[in-house]
Amino acid sequence: MGFDERIGPKFLDAGLRWGGSCLPKGLAALHSFAKKVGSGTGLVDDVVSINQRQAGKAAEFARAALGTLERKHIAVLGIVFKPETDDLRDAVSIPVVNSLVQSGASVTIWDSRAMIGAQRIFGDRVKYATNALDCLEGADCCILVTESPEFKDLKPRTFVQKMRKPIVDGRRVYDPVEFTGAGRLLVIGLGPED
Repeated sequence: MGFDERIGPKFLDAGLRWGGSCLPKGLAALHSFAKKVGSGTGLVDDVVSINQRQAGKAAEFARAALGTLERKHIAVLGIVFKPETDDLRDAVSIPVVNSLVQSGASVTIWDSRAMIGAQRIFGDRVKYATNALDCLEGADCCILVTESPEFKDLKPRTFVQKMRKPIVDGRRVYDPVEFTGAGRLLVIGLGPED
């Protein structure tokens, strides 16, 4: 699909799930139309169901690596659904952070464009970093949710110096070979065993 110039590869990278409001509206319209013409909606229903479950993968990976999330310090980098925006509509970070908090983790978040919106959503249930390095400081685990350029530029040594392990890459931004020795890199699409 990415090679089809009508579609392109820009928004086809692996991730925890899709976010935003446009695709869900389109799928709802497709579902409604299919019902109207008497067609089955099994595939659409399955895709939506899988998408909803995907958000839990980040917490599952972190829990598998740490044994428990209770009293663990988790850094979450990127909370918007689309880099270089402040858009938090149906952002995957919301269920990710909520799941971590419900599991007893102490969560610190950072996204240069959306901290005011994040405070309206999360209130005092999380800590708010002043930059990416501040977010990583002393963390037991980092979960990358949005592939913003400032996060892509972080080097393995930064993670080693600032935090404990592991790193959960929810956008397949980091090269597993480059990150060898920087702690356990768990990458969406490769599985927690890799």
